[in-house]
Amino acid sequence: MVAPFLAISTGAVVGISALVALFLALLWLLRPRERCPKDRAKMNLVAPKSGHHMVYVCSKCGHHKKTRIPIARR
Repeated sequence: MVAPFLAISTGAVVGISALVALFLALLWLLRPRERCPKDRAKMNLVAPKSGHHMVYVCSKCGHHKKTRIPIARR
Protein backbone atom coordinates (compact mmCIF):
# COMPACT_ATOMS: atom_id res chain seq x y z
CA MET A 1 0.00 0.00 0.00
CA VAL A 2 1.27 3.48 -0.90
CA ALA A 3 1.54 6.11 1.83
CA PRO A 4 -0.89 9.07 1.32
CA PHE A 5 1.87 11.67 1.22
CA LEU A 6 3.48 9.89 -1.74
CA ALA A 7 0.25 10.09 -3.74
CA ILE A 8 1.00 13.71 -4.72
CA SER A 9 2.89 14.11 -7.98
CA THR A 10 6.26 15.84 -8.15
CA GLY A 11 4.85 18.68 -10.24
CA ALA A 12 2.22 19.42 -7.62
CA VAL A 13 4.85 19.49 -4.87
CA VAL A 14 7.01 21.89 -6.91
CA GLY A 15 4.01 24.12 -7.67
CA ILE A 16 2.89 24.27 -4.04
CA SER A 17 6.41 25.01 -2.82
CA ALA A 18 6.75 27.77 -5.44
CA LEU A 19 3.48 29.35 -4.25
CA VAL A 20 4.61 29.19 -0.62
CA ALA A 21 7.97 30.78 -1.56
CA LEU A 22 6.16 33.56 -3.47
CA PHE A 23 3.87 34.22 -0.51
CA LEU A 24 6.82 34.41 1.90
CA ALA A 25 8.67 36.76 -0.47
CA LEU A 26 5.65 39.08 -0.60
CA LEU A 27 5.40 39.09 3.20
CA TRP A 28 9.12 39.93 3.41
CA LEU A 29 8.74 42.83 0.94
CA LEU A 30 5.68 44.25 2.72
CA ARG A 31 7.20 44.23 6.21
CA PRO A 32 7.40 47.55 8.08
CA ARG A 33 10.84 48.97 7.42
CA GLU A 34 10.77 52.20 9.38
CA ARG A 35 12.16 51.77 12.87
CA CYS A 36 12.49 54.38 15.60
CA PRO A 37 16.10 55.57 16.00
CA LYS A 38 15.62 55.82 19.78
CA ASP A 39 14.23 52.38 20.71
CA ARG A 40 14.00 50.47 17.37
CA ALA A 41 10.21 50.09 17.70
CA LYS A 42 7.95 49.96 14.62
CA MET A 43 6.84 53.36 13.30
CA ASN A 44 3.32 53.86 11.93
CA LEU A 45 2.59 56.02 8.87
CA VAL A 46 -0.09 58.58 9.81
CA ALA A 47 -1.55 61.81 8.50
CA PRO A 48 -0.85 64.68 10.92
CA LYS A 49 -3.54 67.09 12.07
CA SER A 50 -1.67 69.96 10.44
CA GLY A 51 0.77 69.85 7.56
CA HIS A 52 0.88 68.71 3.96
CA HIS A 53 2.86 65.45 4.23
CA MET A 54 2.48 62.09 5.97
CA VAL A 55 4.72 61.34 8.97
CA TYR A 56 5.99 58.22 10.70
CA VAL A 57 5.19 58.12 14.42
CA CYS A 58 6.82 55.72 16.87
CA SER A 59 4.26 53.56 18.67
CA LYS A 60 6.25 53.61 21.93
CA CYS A 61 7.93 57.00 22.38
CA GLY A 62 6.02 59.21 19.89
CA HIS A 63 9.09 60.20 17.82
CA HIS A 64 8.12 61.80 14.46
CA LYS A 65 9.87 61.35 11.13
CA LYS A 66 8.79 63.45 8.16
CA THR A 67 8.19 61.95 4.71
CA ARG A 68 7.65 63.35 1.22
CA ILE A 69 4.32 61.54 0.83
CA PRO A 70 1.67 64.22 0.19
CA ILE A 71 -1.74 64.13 1.83
CA ALA A 72 -4.49 64.08 -0.81
CA ARG A 73 -6.64 67.18 -1.05
CA ARG A 74 -10.34 66.79 -0.45
